[in-house]
Amino acid sequence: MKTKAVLIVMVALIGIGIFAPIVSAETAEEWNTKGIGFAMSGEYEKAIECFDKVIELDPNYTYAYSNRGIAYKNLKEYERAIEDYNKAIELDPNYANAFSNRELALSKLKEQEGEP
Repeated sequence: MKTKAVLIVMVALIGIGIFAPIVSAETAEEWNTKGIGFAMSGEYEKAIECFDKVIELDPNYTYAYSNRGIAYKNLKEYERAIEDYNKAIELDPNYANAFSNRELALSKLKEQEGEP
């Protein structure tokens, strides 16, 4: 019985360790920073969750759309990436990175679909 209790406590602590970084953010900037961290470590799904939260808190946060687009691009979800880059460009027509990332995603989408 004692072994089972110890196991439950260990699982709970592991769960807290996994989810604490996500739960601890409060502002859009903090969520964006956490999303970037997850993206840099290759955890694109977690990054997308963070960028979703940024957008929920601040629908005009240009970089969240661009960052989420990068995560989608890395997951080879090019259409979703392009949608996010388009939104970033709509919010900031001078955001050059969104234009270049969109072009790359368009190229990859064409490649994926077998177009020359």
